[in-house]
Amino acid sequence: MTTISLKYTLRDLPSSQHRAGLAGLVEILKWREQLSSKKGVAKIVQIERTGAEFEFDEAGIADVFDIVYAAAEGPRQEAKPRKNDAGDIKPPLYTEEREVVSKTGKTSIKTYYFYPEVVPHGAFLLHRDPSRSDSNGLWVKLWRDFTWSIMRGVPATR
Repeated sequence: MTTISLKYTLRDLPSSQHRAGLAGLVEILKWREQLSSKKGVAKIVQIERTGAEFEFDEAGIADVFDIVYAAAEGPRQEAKPRKNDAGDIKPPLYTEEREVVSKTGKTSIKTYYFYPEVVPHGAFLLHRDPSRSDSNGLWVKLWRDFTWSIMRGVPATR
């Protein structure tokens, strides 16, 4: 199978988002090396202060995408309860009440509803998340919410 080599130099990347993406790719490939079931070639050839070089084949790229976008069953927080077609409220897995401070400084109690949903897993972030408990953590939640908003921006697509 044919492999391709990609070399990135930080100064040639157009924005900080591109540099962050490069750092994320390095992080994912380092985590992937620890897995016992890898498919194809997806590896870091060289890392320097000014950039990095990678080698991929088709199966390796597919494996990286499978890792990044792997799904898991988990609770999803929503501000309002879900309703079925008849307009009846669907019972959530659980609810959580939190104190919320408005822009004017008033404190109120807000109820959040948690429903079962397939969410992006983000397993490659778990070992780096200092707030981790089980398969959740603040950094993982941030990544999941970010990924979810890109892939499913409209709640009606559930």
